[in-house]
Amino acid sequence: MLFLVPRRNGQLGVVALFEGKYSVEREPSSGADMAIRRAPGSGQILDRVPLETLRSRVIAVLRK
Repeated sequence: MLFLVPRRNGQLGVVALFEGKYSVEREPSSGADMAIRRAPGSGQILDRVPLETLRSRVIAVLRK
């Protein structure tokens, strides 16, 4: 899942470099889809939330 913003040159770029990029992965134990943000290079997990939670947050912001 990518959060994108328009750049001055008309192209789209990822918000705050890597901070706007989430991988969607299924959690083996529960089968739940998770949105996971990792640090570039190290792969360290920085943020891990259920995909539906992230989706709900995005929808709430868009409705404002």
